[in-house]
Amino acid sequence: MTSTGRKYIKYLPNVVTLGRVVLVPFMVMAIVNYEYQMALIYVLIMGASDALDGFFAKVCDAQSRLGERLDPLADKLMLVSALVALTIAGLIPLWLTVLVVARDIVLLVGSAIQCLKVTGLSVRPIWVSKLSTLLQIILVSCVLANQLWPVFEHIITATIYLTALTIVVSSYMYLRLF
Repeated sequence: MTSTGRKYIKYLPNVVTLGRVVLVPFMVMAIVNYEYQMALIYVLIMGASDALDGFFAKVCDAQSRLGERLDPLADKLMLVSALVALTIAGLIPLWLTVLVVARDIVLLVGSAIQCLKVTGLSVRPIWVSKLSTLLQIILVSCVLANQLWPVFEHIITATIYLTALTIVVSSYMYLRLF
């Protein structure tokens, strides 16, 4: 690889993350317009890109402070947007979306307070939070897939409660950190 190629490869993870952000309005529009197959494709691409940006960051030794902050924000934007759109469509219970949004607000407020107290604080995701993100991606994917092939009801129900459990546990763990 040329030195120019190596110079630009460090931006690859952040470009992948930004690509995920760009797809969010298209996913929401697909859900709102009952185009569940297209919405599912967007969610699967965004879910795969979530794994890819982390992989590229490690393999290319391209981890950055921007990426540390941008990746979780892209996750939140993707998942909260999907959950709100699916709740409005009547496909996900309101209580779960409220729980997710409330936890995210608590995290934002807690992080802001910590940043005011301690300069340079970097709150890294804990394992249960990563599991929660994965479960939310699975949930959104299964809900959309169920609109095309109605065989996912039991998986959806189990994933709703597992997601709720991981949200409560991660909220507790983050509150202890703050």
